[in-house]
Amino acid sequence: MGPNFPIMGYNPAPETGYKKVAKDLVKAGQLGEGVQISDNKLVWTTPALPVTADGSDTDTAFSFIGLGLCNDGKATVDCAEGVDFTGMKADLVFATKTDAEPSMRHINSVSFDTCIDCHGDSFDIHKGSRHPGFVMSDQLARIVDGKEVVGIDGCVSCHTPHGTYASGGNRGALEMKLHKTHSGFYDLIGGDCAQCHNDFNLDSFKAKGALATEGGYTTPITATCTSCHSADYMGHSKEDLENFGAIVDGDFTQATQAAQSETCLLCHKPTVANHGAVQI
Repeated sequence: MGPNFPIMGYNPAPETGYKKVAKDLVKAGQLGEGVQISDNKLVWTTPALPVTADGSDTDTAFSFIGLGLCNDGKATVDCAEGVDFTGMKADLVFATKTDAEPSMRHINSVSFDTCIDCHGDSFDIHKGSRHPGFVMSDQLARIVDGKEVVGIDGCVSCHTPHGTYASGGNRGALEMKLHKTHSGFYDLIGGDCAQCHNDFNLDSFKAKGALATEGGYTTPITATCTSCHSADYMGHSKEDLENFGAIVDGDFTQATQAAQSETCLLCHKPTVANHGAVQI
């Protein structure tokens, strides 16, 4: 609910108590409860969602739909322990209560072409765990400025600012999870941000709130940067960051209210070529 400021978390969101709605439409060859087939389509009606009609981000609701099949390498079989599970198609559907254009996250900082080498049509993401699995391909594309762009905005149906199953315990919000996961390849890629990024959309932080971290909630710039770098490694102590307007592992409401008060980008002007660039 709301791609930029979701009010439904993987776990109940602190400000609303709502959590994301998940449904297995088909599992082990059986239709899920309440699921019907109509005109060769699977149909299921969600519970009432807290969509707003005030034109804000939460005017938008979105669904991430995945298909995975258990197989023996040649044909589909019943799912069981030890049986191969292959993620296949996926789709992302946006809807608004007011019939206005839906809110969507920016996806212009990462080029799909840089992801395809590792995450192409033979790489199952999350297969058989908490999602049916999917591959990154044009099935996840949408039109941006007249061009078809494959993005990762579907991931935030689970990787919300409130984190995932461990809330902030694994820094599951997308802005942190991607950096934390790929930081393990830092030496392999030589610290080259261009291995994934084609741009840094720093204005995107203007549409971000607090992110769940290990000890609470942290303002978004600080949370994103410290998903790779410790505060000391960035040349600032925790106290320095707080003096620059950050809330670190604090209260959700306070961190949300302070989200646009961080002054980091007054000095730090990161670019893809030099993400440590400072301009005073």
